[in-house]
Amino acid sequence: MESDSIRKLLKERTLDRDRIEFATGDVLDVKAGFVLAVLTFLAGQAIDLFKDVHGPFQVALMAISLGAVTVGAVLALVQWFPAKYRVLSEPAKYRPWLKDLLKRHSERKVPESETLAYLEDVEISQATERIDKNAALNKRKLRWMKSCFACVFISLFANLLTLASRHLFPLCHWAAVGGR
Repeated sequence: MESDSIRKLLKERTLDRDRIEFATGDVLDVKAGFVLAVLTFLAGQAIDLFKDVHGPFQVALMAISLGAVTVGAVLALVQWFPAKYRVLSEPAKYRPWLKDLLKRHSERKVPESETLAYLEDVEISQATERIDKNAALNKRKLRWMKSCFACVFISLFANLLTLASRHLFPLCHWAAVGGR
């Protein structure tokens, strides 16, 4: 059997991790909102750049940018879709169970220390189950977020390359031929 200090440390760490996994889902949702805002900006920028397209290279870049924005927005929305996170039981459900447990342990003359140890074991076990479930949801959301970020970078790179092909490359060519 574990010592009281080890049990206390295990319980503390497990409950902390439980809270972290639950809060991580909220953080990922906030990041998805920021990604959607950035994608909206990039879409507007791509549309403005598309108004003055010169040649098939710039058309291809704009198609890549707008495609990445579209895919990124869909992925962000999918990531944003509500997930069923596991949370602590509501007191209204927990109290009757606890009352029944205390009654049964009292009738069997189970020492209070054993009852408390049992309650801690149950709490750690339930928290561990919540951690596993919520961590799996967060891993899935994180995969969607990574894909969203990739779409942001693809769109940004295409927009920057469009600007460079329009303004920087001609300027470099002009400087290379001596300003003629």
